[in-house]
Amino acid sequence: MQKISLFIGILICFYASVTTLQAQNPASVDVNNLSDQQIQQIVTEVNARGLTIDQAAQMAQMQGATPIQIEQLKRRIQELNLSKADSTTNRTPKNSQKSNLKKEVYSEKAIIKGSPGNKRIFGFQFFNSDKLTFEPPVNMPTPQNYVLGIDDELMVSIWGASQQTYQLAIGTNGAVNIPDIGPVYVSGMEFSKAKELIKRRLIAIYSGMDGQNPNTYAEVSISNLRSIKVNVIGEVMAPGTYTLPSTASAFNALYLSGGPNENGSFRNIQLIRDNKTIKTIDVYDYLINANMEGNIQLREQDIIYIPTYQKRVEASGAFKRTGLFELSEKEKLSDLIRYLGGFTDQAFKAQL
Repeated sequence: MQKISLFIGILICFYASVTTLQAQNPASVDVNNLSDQQIQQIVTEVNARGLTIDQAAQMAQMQGATPIQIEQLKRRIQELNLSKADSTTNRTPKNSQKSNLKKEVYSEKAIIKGSPGNKRIFGFQFFNSDKLTFEPPVNMPTPQNYVLGIDDELMVSIWGASQQTYQLAIGTNGAVNIPDIGPVYVSGMEFSKAKELIKRRLIAIYSGMDGQNPNTYAEVSISNLRSIKVNVIGEVMAPGTYTLPSTASAFNALYLSGGPNENGSFRNIQLIRDNKTIKTIDVYDYLINANMEGNIQLREQDIIYIPTYQKRVEASGAFKRTGLFELSEKEKLSDLIRYLGGFTDQAFKAQL
């Protein structure tokens, strides 16, 4: 309740009156879990202070609320019909039923019980550590190069001389339907390009957006990401089909499935799309070189296939790392020593 009270306090410009809660992080509040009564309280207090929801939201962002929280809040208000974007008067919101806000259910990490053999393999802890997680990103700013697809939802906010909010879902025809404008085809388009296209089309009904000195402005954001299903098969700890947000990457799916099992390869993981291997993932390249090149974004019905390992070497003694290490066919002893982190100060190299 303290976090929720702080979030509401920030939104309605009560930040100074809740100083005892300033240690809390407003970005940790889940807006979707706020009750209808709390949404009503927000609108009532904002209206009582002569502010629009957009003005209050801007102040909330300055104090630490995230853009996604603001978008979720606007959507809750719109669906409950509690406030219009240009409302500046105090009024009592109408009673409404529970919001039908769509909430995606994503797969959780499989429960993995690693055997002593698993734990000795270099790389196993990467996907099964309590301190390092690759959980799929949900509450994060959408990358500008994110490719839109069917079931993504966009929010268009108009402010200035005209004020309006549109909640637009991308339909099966690949388009969003803007009232008085018609379909705008954005599926398969990068988010940054889709934003510009929608803004250009909005000029047809908001002439104040055009010219050198516009008096009407528009902002386009993603309010709800579509989900995708990805299959993880082969020598994997928990094979199966996983549901992830469309921003998820290969490491996200590998993390949820527990990664390669005792017979699986960490050096030759294959990402298959449309019956073609589009990427071969070498986990060592990330663990040793911090190279994220193989961690590419997933798409609907991608397959991650983990084959068996081809060559594995056990290392023990005065090395900085010990255990079982996988080598490719062309790698040599010098490569193995690099993976081991080199020798400790006590190493007697002549005995290698």
